[in-house]
Amino acid sequence: PENISLGIKIGDKEENIKLNAVNSKTMKSMGLVKLERPIPETEKDRSKIYFFKPLDSSTLYIQYNSCREDENLPMETFAKQVEDALNEKGYDRVILDLRYNGGGSDGVLIPLMNTLEEKYRKGEIQLYTLIGSNTFSSALINSVMLKDIGSIMVGTPTGGSVDHFGEVDVFELPNSKIKVQYSNKFFDLSTLLKSAKPYDVEPFKPDILLDQTREDYLAGKDTAVEYILNDTKNKPIIKPNITRAELAVELGRDYAKRTGKTFNSLQHTFEDVGRVSYFMPYVVWANDNKIMVGQDEKTFLPDKELTKGELAVVLMRYADLIQLHLNNITKNQKEILDINTIKPWQQKAVNTFGGTNIFPLVNGKFNPDEIVSRETFENIFKEFKELK
Repeated sequence: PENISLGIKIGDKEENIKLNAVNSKTMKSMGLVKLERPIPETEKDRSKIYFFKPLDSSTLYIQYNSCREDENLPMETFAKQVEDALNEKGYDRVILDLRYNGGGSDGVLIPLMNTLEEKYRKGEIQLYTLIGSNTFSSALINSVMLKDIGSIMVGTPTGGSVDHFGEVDVFELPNSKIKVQYSNKFFDLSTLLKSAKPYDVEPFKPDILLDQTREDYLAGKDTAVEYILNDTKNKPIIKPNITRAELAVELGRDYAKRTGKTFNSLQHTFEDVGRVSYFMPYVVWANDNKIMVGQDEKTFLPDKELTKGELAVVLMRYADLIQLHLNNITKNQKEILDINTIKPWQQKAVNTFGGTNIFPLVNGKFNPDEIVSRETFENIFKEFKELK
């Protein structure tokens, strides 16, 4: 058509102009102007499903572009590579980018999530997740899971809704042979994930709302990433003491190494233990075997710090599970000067371990209410594992 009327409004000014349409042949012969700009380091890499790179001496950036596994780089292997990089280079900030991820299988990311959560809970890293309008389906589920484990969400609202239809199947129309996709499952995330509870069929919102600015775009800067790199408020909080959840993990991993058994039970009633937390299967295992029990059926207190008296009791129960005989432990000091201050349910364990290389006395005292630091636990557990 000719004389196409195009109305343009800028501020209070309006103008109508006339244009003629052009065909594809004319279009191909036209001279076009392309905007050249610097490309930010965090631009989508279409050649990779996932990868990581440092952005500065403190920050490790991870881009996750599709919820599927790279056949040449399994997620378990990738998670180990990330863990090694964090340990070797000492990065204390991790950015996980889900802005280009349209979905797939939400379970693929779990090995990496477990690695990052453990680092985060120990106070070794601060964790950020980038989300946006292209974060959809399983990537949206992963976003909510990451929020549950403590990640700060940055960017814009997701493209899909928190509660949504998924599990896409295909059928073919018999005459036209047109293939039709349809969803066969409704995901009610609010019943599974804590961070989904405020939402219904609406997008998942970031904690820090940041649109890409025109100025940053032209300068080749990623607005959301620049904000994170300059964020000095959210620094890792070093946590020097061991918690109940972390003890369950340490014992569970030792048990798996000794027996070759694995455990991944999802069945538990503890409302304070997230279903996607890295420590969840270990807590279930410890509770099922009566090594560590909850305050009640719904409360485990995973973040509660341990005392020496509590640790002694748990190690005695664990020794019984792995059939470790404690009768002949060598004692360097036999008299425990504060034995009368020991709680009745701790006395047997304190009498067994007190004064040994595992729990050496300090000025003749066991000090049962002393909080156990990570360093102290490592020394205690190292000596414990020497027992035959």
